Amino acid sequence: MVRLAKAAEKALAMSKNVRRIQEAFMDQNRTNFVAVTIAEAMGLLELERLVSALDNAKIHCGNIIVNMVNTPPLVPPQGGCCNFCSSKRVEQAGYIKKIHSIFSSRTITKVPMFPHEVRGIDDLHKIAMILFGSRES
Repeated sequence: MVRLAKAAEKALAMSKNVRRIQEAFMDQNRTNFVAVTIAEAMGLLELERLVSALDNAKIHCGNIIVNMVNTPPLVPPQGGCCNFCSSKRVEQAGYIKKIHSIFSSRTITKVPMFPHEVRGIDDLHKIAMILFGSRES
């Protein structure tokens, strides 16, 4: 009996904690879920499933980040871009258009593909500028 009572107490305490977490997730003043995807077929399908699940759970998701977008270089290389980069850019543009169409009520931010692995504080500052812009007045 003693073990059963302690197990019931633990289950009740855990249930209360889960409820508090659920309430925090559902409170738009405290929580905003940001979905991150890539501009590919599988990324779009997973994004649709994720946002649908969040909506069903009443968890606010007002922002979507499309990561690793192949953007044209500021200064094109001599001879132009390669066929792979050009075709990938066109393909991604189609998925980005679909994302904007399906999720038109949400803020969508594109983060470009970097020519190197994103590492260190300087790269994080670059991404922060893309996501949040300048915070200086």
